[in-house]
Amino acid sequence: MSVAVYPDEALTEMLTATYGTTDVSLRLFSNNFTPVAATVLADLTEVSGNGYAAKTLAHASFTISALSPGAKAVYAQQTFTFSGAAGLIYGWYITNTGNTKLEGPVVRFDTPFNILSSGNTIKITPDLRRNGGL
Repeated sequence: MSVAVYPDEALTEMLTATYGTTDVSLRLFSNNFTPVAATVLADLTEVSGNGYAAKTLAHASFTISALSPGAKAVYAQQTFTFSGAAGLIYGWYITNTGNTKLEGPVVRFDTPFNILSSGNTIKITPDLRRNGGL
C-alpha cells in the first residue's frame, strides 16, 4: 500500500494559493445545519437584513504560516454588528466574493447566537488550518 501525505511546505503553498492571492468573503448562516464533507453552498441560508453584511477578507491581510504539522491562514477578528433582531445564527463560512462557491470551511457554532436587538454582535477570528492527512 502506498502512503501519501501533504508536507507542511506544500500545505503552506496551498493556503497561499487559496487565501494569499484572491479576496474571499466571510458570511453567517441562519439555518440549523451541521456541515459534512459533502456540504455545498446551496445547503446554507445566509443571514439577511438588520444590518448584516458579509465581510470581505482581503488576500493581502491574511497571515499564512507553516505549523508542525500542517499550515494555517489567520485573519484579524471580524465583528458583525446588527441593527435589529436577526434570530438564531448557527455558524459561518467562507465563499468567493461573488458568493458562487465555497472557498473555505463551514463552521457551526457550539451554541447558536440569538440576535435579539440592535447592537448585538458576533465576533469571529478566521483561523484556517490544514494538516497533512489526505
